[in-house]
Amino acid sequence: MAKKFTEGWVEFDEKCVAKRVAALLNNTQISTRKKSKRYDYMWNMKYLSNFKRTHLHERLTYEKLEKNKRLRGDIQLSKKKTNFFDLNVNKKDKGSINKEYENVGEILNDAAMGVEEEPKESREEVFQSLLC
Repeated sequence: MAKKFTEGWVEFDEKCVAKRVAALLNNTQISTRKKSKRYDYMWNMKYLSNFKRTHLHERLTYEKLEKNKRLRGDIQLSKKKTNFFDLNVNKKDKGSINKEYENVGEILNDAAMGVEEEPKESREEVFQSLLC
């Protein structure tokens, strides 16, 4: 699969050659063969005066540092949000779990008593109805 290139740099030894090439190739087809994948693509060439290779490397380095700085900031923000969420969830759970367990014990005792008493009463009623 072909890669998409959005920009590139060409260096020339002489300034006049660079100016001519940029003027000749700007807005011309990349390929003249109709079967070529790049037949419809156009050159977009510009001559950048007073531009040096060091300027390009400085800019790329600056962009990389800015990207890393943004990523570190995003990671720190997500960690803060996660810690805040965890602390609040743990606080909520601790308070509600203790209350729930106290209530669950009472509910289980009441249910256990009710389960034992109800079948005995129903059995006695069934026996009495059979005997009478």
